[in-house]
Amino acid sequence: MKLFDILKSRMVPLFALFILFMVLVLPMTSDYMMNKDTPDPMLSYTQEDIIKIAEELGDQGRTNYIRSRLFMDVLWPLVYACTFYMILCLFYRETRLKFLVILPLIGMVFDFLENILMVHQMHFYPSINTSIIAVSSFFTSSKWLILGMVAVLMVLGFVYQFIKYVRHNMS
Repeated sequence: MKLFDILKSRMVPLFALFILFMVLVLPMTSDYMMNKDTPDPMLSYTQEDIIKIAEELGDQGRTNYIRSRLFMDVLWPLVYACTFYMILCLFYRETRLKFLVILPLIGMVFDFLENILMVHQMHFYPSINTSIIAVSSFFTSSKWLILGMVAVLMVLGFVYQFIKYVRHNMS
């Protein structure tokens, strides 16, 4: 059974879960992190950026960061990747561009890899590994590049379907 078939019957609950995360869980996570900066929303970062973040978080903040990554950043990438995958499938699975539907899943993998490496760095702070930071930053940049492409593809898919709908109903 294909992933699309498995998720198709769960589209409404999946979308509801996505909205729940956007409205409740993500803001609560920000509060849990005491509204401190974290590497997750950054496009890229350096060793100096991570040291600054780790110092600003302090011991309790780093502990909270690790806990939130182990819970929230396992669930959230699964939720957004499955939701975006389903949306792209609705627009592209019967086209020559159907290979693009896997992009959210690739973004999710980059997100997981980024989180694993950042949890490692926060756990072992003040010992910072420059290579791990560089690889983690690459994963972060790749995640955002792919998710940006996914957003563009969703908008283009929606516009295309809307135009198709209007043309069909006007003839």
